[in-house]
Amino acid sequence: MGSWHTPTGRQIGRIKTAVVRMAKKILAAGKAPVPTSAANILTAAEILEPRARLAVERLLYAQRLFHHGPAFVQLNLHVEHDHNPHSWLTGLKHDLRWLHGVDVQADPILLGEDLTDLIDQWQRDQGGWKRRVRRAARRHIFQETIIQEVHRWHSDIFSLLRAAHYTFTPDPALLRLQTQEYQCPFDPTGSPHTPTESPWDILPRTPPIGFSHMPCVPDLLVVYAETTTAPGIHAPGR
Repeated sequence: MGSWHTPTGRQIGRIKTAVVRMAKKILAAGKAPVPTSAANILTAAEILEPRARLAVERLLYAQRLFHHGPAFVQLNLHVEHDHNPHSWLTGLKHDLRWLHGVDVQADPILLGEDLTDLIDQWQRDQGGWKRRVRRAARRHIFQETIIQEVHRWHSDIFSLLRAAHYTFTPDPALLRLQTQEYQCPFDPTGSPHTPTESPWDILPRTPPIGFSHMPCVPDLLVVYAETTTAPGIHAPGR
């Protein structure tokens, strides 16, 4: 899988559908209730989304390739990168940006356009790179778990307030995303399948994005902060 070029958005979607279906069957064999959303199913099964899994495998493959691989293969990768905007190295650079975002300590070498220094590190590596990538994968799953808890917390709070006939100005069910307004998927009156999807679905060729950069989260927290201070929140009958 590490040798793959980045699949198209449609291909990523098909892979994700198949993985979610299999994970759901596995979870159904246990005693715990099976989550309904694809993101919750993958997190409950501790499985990375396909785009994140590709990033992990490609990062591991890159180290092996530049450490043990033949020189002509390495040369061909650079030639392809010079002539193809969607080359394997282009996808690898996106993966490196993802690793920079979820790593314990941000390493600026991961963001460089020139990979010479990083390749030198790979060629001297004695197993540290593999541990680093695996640790980042675990952090990514942990971060996704946190943001899903925030989503549930957000939904429960506003469901309780709406049940008590509270109103909000502006209405937090509308999120301001990229100069457009999308229905919040966690609003009980809205559809659970709206444009506020995972960045993997929206930007299949961009670097994997951590939970703090998911499109729904910052606006949810900002709107929540704005609407829970007077005069934004109004008690019943006011």
